[in-house]
Amino acid sequence: MDTVIGEVVPLALGIALSPVPVVPAIFLLFTPRPRAAAGMFLAGWVAGILVVASALAALAVFVEAREETPTWASWAKTGLGAVLLLAALRQWRSGASKGTPGWMRTLTDATPAKALRLGALLSGVNPKVVLLSAAAGLTIGAAELGSVRTVASVAVFTAVSAPAPTTCAYQAGWRSRATGPRLVGSRIGPLVARP
Repeated sequence: MDTVIGEVVPLALGIALSPVPVVPAIFLLFTPRPRAAAGMFLAGWVAGILVVASALAALAVFVEAREETPTWASWAKTGLGAVLLLAALRQWRSGASKGTPGWMRTLTDATPAKALRLGALLSGVNPKVVLLSAAAGLTIGAAELGSVRTVASVAVFTAVSAPAPTTCAYQAGWRSRATGPRLVGSRIGPLVARP
C-alpha cells in the first residue's frame, strides 16, 4: 500500500497545486456567507475528485480481475490521448477569450448550494483534474490491494488533492465583506501586473 500511495501522491499534489480553485476561493470571500460558501466549494471539489478516482479504481479492479488486459483498454487510452491533444491544440490556437467567464460572474453572489455545484463541476470536468484523478484511480485499482486498502488509498489521494487556497478561505471565515477586499488588495495588489 505504501508503494501505491507513493505513486499517487505526486498526482494529488498536481491537483492540489492547481491554480483552478484559487480564483473561486478569492471570489467566495466576498459573498454574504464566505465561510459556508468556501466550505461547500471545498466539499464539491473533493466530491468531484473522489467520484472520478473511485470510478476508475473500480474499473481497474474489474479489468485486473481478468487474466489479461483487454484490447479495448489500450485503444481507449490511445483515443483519449488523441482527443486531449486535439482539444489542447484547438484551445491553444484560439488564443485567450475575451471577457469574464460566466462561472466567474456568478461567484460574487454565490450561495453555498451554488458553491457546492461549482466545486463539483470544476473538479469533475476540468481535464487536468480528471486525468490526474483517473491516473490515480487506475493505479490504485490495478495494485490489487483489497477493498479496505483500496478505499484507504483513494481517501489519502483525495485528502491530499484538497485545494489549500479553498481550505484557507474556509478557515479564515471573514465576518465582514469590508475586511476581505482591503486584506486581499493589500496582499495581492502588489503582485498583479498593471498594463
